[in-house]
Amino acid sequence: MELFVKPFDLFEVNGQWFLLKTKSLMHSMVSKEDVPLLQAIQRKRCAHDSFRALLERYRLVDQMPWDEKAETARAVQAYRRHAAKKRLVIMELFVAQNCNMGCIYCYGSDGSYHQRGMMTADTAHRAIDWFHALCEKPEEAGIVFFGGEPMMNFPVIRESVEYAEKLFGAGKLTYGMATNMTLMTDAQLDFFAALPKMNLLVSIDGPKEIQNRQRPLKDGRDSYEVCAERIRAALKRGIACVGRATVYFDADRDAVVQEMKRLGLSAWQLTAVSGCASDGVRREDAKMLYEKWLDEFPTKIIRFVDAVKARDKEAADAIMANDDLRKLIIEGASGARIPRDIVGCSASRSHIAVAANGDLYPCHRFVGMEEFCCGTVGERRNGWSEFAQSRLEMCEDCRDCMLRFACSGVCYYQGYTDGPRKSIYSMPPHFCDYTRMRAKLKIYVYHTLDERDKSWYFTRKPER
Repeated sequence: MELFVKPFDLFEVNGQWFLLKTKSLMHSMVSKEDVPLLQAIQRKRCAHDSFRALLERYRLVDQMPWDEKAETARAVQAYRRHAAKKRLVIMELFVAQNCNMGCIYCYGSDGSYHQRGMMTADTAHRAIDWFHALCEKPEEAGIVFFGGEPMMNFPVIRESVEYAEKLFGAGKLTYGMATNMTLMTDAQLDFFAALPKMNLLVSIDGPKEIQNRQRPLKDGRDSYEVCAERIRAALKRGIACVGRATVYFDADRDAVVQEMKRLGLSAWQLTAVSGCASDGVRREDAKMLYEKWLDEFPTKIIRFVDAVKARDKEAADAIMANDDLRKLIIEGASGARIPRDIVGCSASRSHIAVAANGDLYPCHRFVGMEEFCCGTVGERRNGWSEFAQSRLEMCEDCRDCMLRFACSGVCYYQGYTDGPRKSIYSMPPHFCDYTRMRAKLKIYVYHTLDERDKSWYFTRKPER
């Protein structure tokens, strides 16, 4: 008699084997003696009744044969239902398609996005009117000012805020801005500080030597000092600021994080540099960075577990000092839950970018690329729905992945620039390898550290 077997993947970390169920994403540690049989069963997708005890031990017996095609179709339909419910909540206004900085890795064609210009107050008003007509819950919505460098067009920013406050109601909208801070005056900071819900995404690539090398001003001056001083001035006024750094070439991520902390920032985003799709520029930096993590992370996570087992807090703390590793370890120690997020980026669904001339794009990264223009303010075209397909139906590489029913995939733009095919659904292999590695290491941490280990090292129960 043949038994139906739930689909699963086997993997090994530091000589220990683990099992991850494809659909439920439940996982368990596997005895080395069971590995050969489980590998054979995994290939056949079924097993003789004589293996029932083994399969029941790992809760792998199913009531019916696994139908990969049907399960994929169900996941795709769930994706479509979720995507259809999305409503526009974020509008990115490109008030300036120009920039005062000459970042050496810029993906936006020197900040112009191939359409150099400034948004007029009239275009901003029409965009806000259109946003208001589509926005169902103003208290959950927001306007983000973007560029280039948006502060090159501060009068339109001020005008847009004043107009939106009257239209939506005072204090309902959340405002944001991505800025290099170098043009920010005290009076302008006071204006932003007076808004009840204002957030700045401040671009600084780290310590002085990295910032000045990667983000010089176009007039030839270094940018670090003025940027750092303006960040401190914004924080002093109580403006919510999140640091944003591009990791490029040989920049040390730990040094970048330490600089964020030194400046007084409590939150930051570190993003690997991408190519420039509009100019056809591909870069190997992201691939090199991911390959470095693929090489380093397993060794360091194993070293952390060994340090905890040996009750060597100093050695464990040294590894936890790395933000990426700390997040991975805490997620593992708190349960190693594999997040289910097959929807991913909300570009073109819950947020949209408005270029300086009023054209609409799925997000800020695609501005200026005519093939991705999905209309103009007040008018949507077919391009609006091009991002509504599931990766499971558009990317063959996703269909055999152990995380196919959990992974949201990479940024659409990064897939387009760094993937093996020129498609928003293309998945860069280094991203996929890194994503699977993180899942495996979290599972390793969860099963290898026992409750005594966790209670010894963590001062409180780790939370995600």
